[in-house]
Amino acid sequence: MDRARASHGGLVLITGEPGIGKTRLVAEVLHQARGFTTLWSWCVSDPAGSSFRPWLQVVRDLAAADTDVAHLVAASPQLVGLISHQLPAGDARGTDETVRWQFFDTVAAVLRAAAANTPVLIVLDDVHAAQESSMWLLPHLAAGLHSSAVLVLATARDGEHAWHGHVEARAALVRQATSLHLLPVSEQHIRELLVQVTDTPQPDVLAERIRARTGGNPLLVSELIRAPREEPAQDSSVFGATVSASVRAITAERLVGCSSACQHPVSVAAVLGTRFGLDALADIAEVDLGAVREAFIDAETIGIREFPEPGTGRFVHELIRDAAYDRLSSAERRRWHAADGIGSDDLRAARAERRPGGDRASSVVGRTARRQRGG
Repeated sequence: MDRARASHGGLVLITGEPGIGKTRLVAEVLHQARGFTTLWSWCVSDPAGSSFRPWLQVVRDLAAADTDVAHLVAASPQLVGLISHQLPAGDARGTDETVRWQFFDTVAAVLRAAAANTPVLIVLDDVHAAQESSMWLLPHLAAGLHSSAVLVLATARDGEHAWHGHVEARAALVRQATSLHLLPVSEQHIRELLVQVTDTPQPDVLAERIRARTGGNPLLVSELIRAPREEPAQDSSVFGATVSASVRAITAERLVGCSSACQHPVSVAAVLGTRFGLDALADIAEVDLGAVREAFIDAETIGIREFPEPGTGRFVHELIRDAAYDRLSSAERRRWHAADGIGSDDLRAARAERRPGGDRASSVVGRTARRQRGG
C-alpha cells in the first residue's frame, strides 16, 4: 500500500484452498487502507452472466465518485454498454483482437483517472470463477499499474480444476502478478488459539487432533474450536471428534466438483480411511488402477492427492473423508464394508486406534483385500 501511495501500484494474486483465509486477509487490508478509495467486487461462476461482471461495479462506483472518470466513461460506448448491461460478450471477447485491447486500454485509463488525486485499492474476490474475459483483463492492466496509484488484490483458489480450464489466462495472470500463497496453520498456531479462546487443560493433545482433522485449514479449525463453546454441555475432550453441522456443510461443499467418474473411487476411499493404498482401492472398487489415478487427478480439487510415495493416496484431512463418507447411503456403506472385509464396528475401532491420518484402518483394509484375493 505504501508503494501504491507513491504511484507504484501493482497486482497481487492471493491463492489458497477454500477456507484458508484469502477473503479474511483482503478484508483486513481494506480495514488498513486509510486514505484509499476502496472497492470490492466478486466473481461468480455464471456462463450466462456479463463477460466483465466483476468490473461492472468497479467502473460504476468509480464514475459515481469522480466527475472526470464519469466523463471518461460516458465517452466510451463500450463502458456505457458495460454499465447498462448492454455489452454483448463478443464486443470485448470476440475474434476482433483490436476491439478487445481497446476496451482493456479504456478500463486502464479509467483506473488511472480515478487514482489521479487519491490512491485506489480494488479487491476482486474469487477470480478463478470469472469468465475468461475478466481473467485476461487483469494481466493486461498489471504493467500499467506499476506507474499508477492503483493496487488490485485478486483472490483465487488453487488447482486447475477451479479455473474451469482457463489455463492460458491463469498462466498470464500468474506471470504478471505478485503471488501470495496462503498455507495451513501449524499445530503450534492451533495450540496458541486454544489457549486464547478455551480453558482446555490439554492444548497439546487437542491441537494435534484438530490439526489432523482439519489439515490446518483456518476456517475449519475455528469452526471446530467454536462448536464446543456454543454447546457448553459438550466435553472439551471431544474436540475434533464431534463435528458441527456448519463444519460438515463447509467440507461437503468441496465434494460438489467431483465428476461422476470420480464419485465411485472417492466413495470407496472414504470407507478405507484417510490414507489408503491405490492397489487396494482399485481391487475393492473393481476398477482399473489407471482409472483410479485418473479419478484422483479430477479429485484434487476436493482434497484428494496421490502421496509422493508410489501407490498410496490420501484425503488432505479427515473432515473431507468424513464428508465423503456421510454422502453414502446405508446400502452403499454396507456394500463397501462387506467388500473391504471390515464391519462397521471393526472400522470404528480402527479409527479410534489409528495414527493421525488413518494408517491402521487403511493397512487393515489392504491386508483384507489381498487376503480375499489370495494376494
